Amino acid sequence: MASDSEAKRRGDLLKWCVNPEYCIETHLTKAATSASFEVGSPVDDSTGDILITNSNEANVEGICLTNVEATGGEKIQVLVRGPAIIDENELHLESDVTAAELEATLNGLGIIYFPVNATSWTTQTT
Repeated sequence: MASDSEAKRRGDLLKWCVNPEYCIETHLTKAATSASFEVGSPVDDSTGDILITNSNEANVEGICLTNVEATGGEKIQVLVRGPAIIDENELHLESDVTAAELEATLNGLGIIYFPVNATSWTTQTT
């Protein structure tokens, strides 16, 4: 387990995803904007290919999987779709966004919280 002095890593947040090549995309940070992207930060892509961090939960289009101090144009990895399971305790949220507010939006992307907040499961039988 990571100590409090270590930066969060992708595995702290992302517990499972069906196929990383399907669920995770690389995007560029917004040009000429200074921002701190941390693993677990909600991001939105409302202006095209450029991502901004910690915006209104209704606009969230993924979760950042990269730690970077951005000045513009840096590549970051973003969990953009599921099926995927993340640890809600590892989300990096600003005070105006809560995990509860994000839950419905992320569920729409196929991303659910661990412990699993699924309403039903199907099991394979032989």
